[in-house]
Amino acid sequence: MDHSAVIQHAAQDASAALINLTTSRYMSVAGYCVLLYDHVTTFSDEVELIWMKPINTVSILFLLNRYGAPLVLAVDVYDKGGMAKILSGQFCASWFWIESYMQIMFHAMIHAIVALRVRAIWGLKPFINWILGISFVFYLSVTVTLTALGNAPLTARFYFNELFHLCYVDKLTEWFYWVWVPSLLFEAVLFTLTIVKAIQYRRRNTLLPVTRILYRDGIIYFVVIALCTCFNIIAWSALPSTLVTLAKYFGFAIISTMGSKLVLNLRGIRREDDVMVDPSLPSLPKFELSRLEPSNTRHIERPNSSAFDIDTNGRRLVRLNSYRERNQGQGSSRTPREPQNSVDWDSSVNGVQVHVDVHVDTDADGDSSWDGKGEEFGGKAHVHW
Repeated sequence: MDHSAVIQHAAQDASAALINLTTSRYMSVAGYCVLLYDHVTTFSDEVELIWMKPINTVSILFLLNRYGAPLVLAVDVYDKGGMAKILSGQFCASWFWIESYMQIMFHAMIHAIVALRVRAIWGLKPFINWILGISFVFYLSVTVTLTALGNAPLTARFYFNELFHLCYVDKLTEWFYWVWVPSLLFEAVLFTLTIVKAIQYRRRNTLLPVTRILYRDGIIYFVVIALCTCFNIIAWSALPSTLVTLAKYFGFAIISTMGSKLVLNLRGIRREDDVMVDPSLPSLPKFELSRLEPSNTRHIERPNSSAFDIDTNGRRLVRLNSYRERNQGQGSSRTPREPQNSVDWDSSVNGVQVHVDVHVDTDADGDSSWDGKGEEFGGKAHVHW
């Protein structure tokens, strides 16, 4: 091959690399812009629902992810965006290790938030705690181990590319894409548990507004994070080394944004116009990850019907009467009677809708308390007339 052909081939490679790197930069910046946009548009919600409420485990995880992830991504965008003039090879290698484990930590925080929500909708059952605990430890330990094994051979090969103005390594460890698989498996476990419980509630027709939020966000979260994870697996296993960051930082930003949305959406449920909330219920930081189990409904008729039988987990049967109650099919009329102290009742206007929440307050930190009224009935029946 003559000298001119070599130069032409090198120019083509450089041109292709520049196109790939530019595409990756656009994706990284796009993800970062989504993250910053979410910060700006939800900051008032953050102040109201996080800063103005008592701090608990979820709040701490939220704040670490909320403000830690943008800082890490800022350094990544500065480096991979070509804004750096000169960086040492030592810095490139060190930051590669730091950034890898910071991403693992932030992903683990978001996974922990989702796992606590799944634990809540399953009523803090011991076998679910074991499944989630073992799965989480497996996912995290395998991911950390694979990251260490994959990073080690790359440390000495990192350098600052003065042509493209970024830290660069010619090729990743061949099997390195497997580092994304444990996360995908853990997400599949969370998704499966969510779907199973959603089907159970659907069959019993006992979905509550708060559980609807949990299921909706859980399903959306799984779809988004699974797509981001699969995108990274494809990029790391099948694309050129100049495209390995195509999905990495974009996915990191999107997953971080999803983590913030999960918390704010659930805490914001009390401000929804179509959701009735009794002020005597526990505060949001405890309410959000408590044991959420709707009552076992034996007989609830459609709006405009007359009788509602509600069995709260077999503890007490409460009958809510409208102005005309069917008495075993005989159609007798009665004056509405007020149930016992387990239910708040308002019979001032005609009734069309009944909403029942059974809620035992068990905080995600492990603290348990109940400030409801009544010794047997741990909950409230919210009646909207």
